[in-house]
Amino acid sequence: MKDRLRIGAFACVTALAVILLTGCAREEPVEIETTEDLLEAPAPPEPPDEERAAEIVAGVTHAVADDVTIIDQAAAGDTLTIEATIPAHEDVLSYAAATPGEGADVEQRIEWVTVRWNMAAERPEDITWAERLQFAEEEPIGEDEAVEVARELRDAWFPDVPPEMVMQPPHRMNRPVWAITWRGETEGDVLTGDQVAVQVSAVTGLPIAYSQRVAAQRPSPDEVELTRDEAIELVREALVEEGEEGADGMPLVARLVLSAPAHPEGGPAWLVRGTGRRAALGAPVDAMTGEVITAANDGEGRRTTADGGNDSND
Repeated sequence: MKDRLRIGAFACVTALAVILLTGCAREEPVEIETTEDLLEAPAPPEPPDEERAAEIVAGVTHAVADDVTIIDQAAAGDTLTIEATIPAHEDVLSYAAATPGEGADVEQRIEWVTVRWNMAAERPEDITWAERLQFAEEEPIGEDEAVEVARELRDAWFPDVPPEMVMQPPHRMNRPVWAITWRGETEGDVLTGDQVAVQVSAVTGLPIAYSQRVAAQRPSPDEVELTRDEAIELVREALVEEGEEGADGMPLVARLVLSAPAHPEGGPAWLVRGTGRRAALGAPVDAMTGEVITAANDGEGRRTTADGGNDSND
């Protein structure tokens, strides 16, 4: 975090220095956004009523809409977040089975679900069944079964996109959960920015979390202005400027993402990072303008990570 903030500070100071040195071009008229301009801008969709919210939750969880209880909902831009309860899946363990030796064998009748829904695209962004993270002596769900569960969710909700979605090697997390991810890949080692990530319980085989990101832009790699080497040098210069020890000779690698989550407009960015123990050191670089993207300018107020994602489930 400290390193990325220092890069952000460097970018801000540099921008301020340019302003002070060049001054203001007074002969240029200043464009002021008028009330008419604001009125013409498309308004975000209105949040739905509770009946529609229940239908959304039912659609993504396979519950019956009448059995869905809406606890809360809030809209931010095109994204609607719904907190609700649904009848517990029959495979969810009882409280005693999930916590052996603690209390009576009480059936879990409802479960909490959180849905983040894209109102413009009419599809989910994230679904979380928090109470399905359960622990037991036996964890019978293997990799193949977990992948099949994840694939069914992906096929149901992820739209057809031009690039191939390539599955990454599934892995067991440090809890009884299988993590399965698909990424959009195109020519060379270029990523499109499309991604599906699913977590499946190794105890019950039920999905615990589902998230997807559909690329906001689809430029051709040939349209990118900045080369890999130029992006690496921009990050290196920033690290040297902020006093990072050994930055001038530190190995840096970069990968192009055509629609990077850290980009303010979802545009192309080079994800530049260190290697080995310094893999967390680095920053995304706008592949069109050469701007180093940090938490101060990623457009959404989220802490940018070295891989170009953020702390909000990318």
